[in-house]
Amino acid sequence: MDCKINIFFTLLYYNLFHFPLTKKEIFFRMICLSDKHFVLTINDFDKCLNFLLRKKVVLVMNGFYSLWGIEKNIIERKKKEIIFSNFRFHEIELIKKVLNLIPFIKSSFLTGSSALHFSLIDDDYDLMVIVTKEKLWFVRFLLLIITTIMNRRRSYDKSGKKKWCLNILLEETHLIIPKEKRNLFSACQLSNMVFLTGDKSWKHFFIAKNYFWLKKYLLNLSNECCVKEERKESNFLFFAWILLNKICFFCQWFFLKNKISYEIVKKNQIFFHPQNRNIYFLDQILLFLKKKV
Repeated sequence: MDCKINIFFTLLYYNLFHFPLTKKEIFFRMICLSDKHFVLTINDFDKCLNFLLRKKVVLVMNGFYSLWGIEKNIIERKKKEIIFSNFRFHEIELIKKVLNLIPFIKSSFLTGSSALHFSLIDDDYDLMVIVTKEKLWFVRFLLLIITTIMNRRRSYDKSGKKKWCLNILLEETHLIIPKEKRNLFSACQLSNMVFLTGDKSWKHFFIAKNYFWLKKYLLNLSNECCVKEERKESNFLFFAWILLNKICFFCQWFFLKNKISYEIVKKNQIFFHPQNRNIYFLDQILLFLKKKV
């Protein structure tokens, strides 16, 4: 299959975030537009990219590639990377220190614009956290207390300036993303997440668990095999944690139940998003194509 349309669509998608890509990023973040998965070689990729450059569909500036006519995104990326390194790095180090205080967190990741080092000074910090079995709601309770004390908690009725957003919380035994969340936006967000704390191999394990649907959206996503052994607890401790976790669940559910829209809140999984971003981004792509036709 010709990969020109894949390159074009990948740059178009990331253009919605005003985010140009390097050559390496285009290849490894390539969006798949075909139901049939195919192997793309480096040589074929180079030929397709060079063709688009010659036809002035794609331009390159300072090593960054963007669609022709929106080269201002390249300048913006350089500015935001400087902002990220100068101002947001220290906040991320603080996030790491706080998350490391909780022993039940198996691993944590940065998602969203911060994971791409392309966020503004006041943007929030989107987090994904993997926790020990039967401790998800207890861990969330601890994090809510800590972030409230530190004035880092994002609430429904306040802006997210410099706040820590616990967007995704998963138990170690429930890592597969539910069907209603399996879309292009989620695939790109999850594949681009950046490791923060805990065991780094949990990212490979998470990708392997979700590879069956991620590969439908991402052409060159790697799938590294990884096996995790579950640590056994005594029966008394295990049932005590179940009880405590349930108490934390029902207490928090009381405050959440009237505020849920597109969010998914389960006993073993939590997905917080105030709006269905996938629909919004697809609409933006359609509008862009209509203008170009």
